[in-house]
Amino acid sequence: MFTSGFAASLSASGSRLGIDIGSAAVKVVELSCRRDSYRLDTFALEPVPPGSVVRGSVHDSEAVGAAIRRACQRARTRTRRTTVGVANSEVSVRTLNLDASLDDGALVEAVAREAASQMPFPAEDMAIDFEPLQLALDDPAKVEVHVAACRLEHVARQREAIEHAGLRLHVADVPRYAVVRAVAHIAPAEVPVAVVDIGSATTTMLLVFGDGSVNSQEEPFDLGSSSADKTDLLRLIARLLRVVALSSRTETINQLLLAGGAASSREFAALVADHVRLPVATVNPFARMTVSRRIGSESLVEHAPALLTATGLALRGFVKDGTR
Repeated sequence: MFTSGFAASLSASGSRLGIDIGSAAVKVVELSCRRDSYRLDTFALEPVPPGSVVRGSVHDSEAVGAAIRRACQRARTRTRRTTVGVANSEVSVRTLNLDASLDDGALVEAVAREAASQMPFPAEDMAIDFEPLQLALDDPAKVEVHVAACRLEHVARQREAIEHAGLRLHVADVPRYAVVRAVAHIAPAEVPVAVVDIGSATTTMLLVFGDGSVNSQEEPFDLGSSSADKTDLLRLIARLLRVVALSSRTETINQLLLAGGAASSREFAALVADHVRLPVATVNPFARMTVSRRIGSESLVEHAPALLTATGLALRGFVKDGTR
């Protein structure tokens, strides 16, 4: 039900929806694909009632579904085929070293056995997905397999919200891997690259590598709180950047990309650059796409940084069923 990393194998041309369910709003992005070229067809953001979503986890599927339905109506989306994210905090991830000679069926069985023993969920209550990454550096007979899992109830909540909106859930993905996919599309030659996603309730730092792997760290930070201070946010960004860099043992970070609703200000980007001593840019997930003529340029510039995860989720919808 999940996918990690990103894939280059695409399904037939058509349209796909990516829906990022946040604590303050749902973000809807519809992309179309023709001959491996993507187009942004439409997008919308719609507030959700307070308490209906907590750190990406749906607590009121009916209210969230109503918000998604309003967003889709306003955006005039065309497809019902939807990819949605399950909160990063609900997902456990492991990297397994398995026999590289296993065929697809045997690999599925091996991953299931290992996940049952290593994941913190009962096997009968676990949604799981995986992706082979590369041959193990210390043993070429082994392949590194990235595994993501969560409780079935967390996928069920997202599905209920999607179905309340009159849509069809195609796949549930992990938001941090949706970011990897979107970053790979806009900056394939500039990795490793750091991305900070400043949400309304949580700030997440991700370090994305060229092989599709990602190291991430997130921390609650309530932008709407009366005590929220820009200086505190700058310090948080710098600290999270140090944490992911040290844990990844990387010496070179080429760029920091700003994402999220608070990232559209040029003045804020300049403040972050001064604070972390790195080149900083506000992310535009549509930089390598064409854009429908019915989308206003000013609205797109304003909202694009908040649509990074939703864009990565929509891109996931084009991966062929069964592709790893």
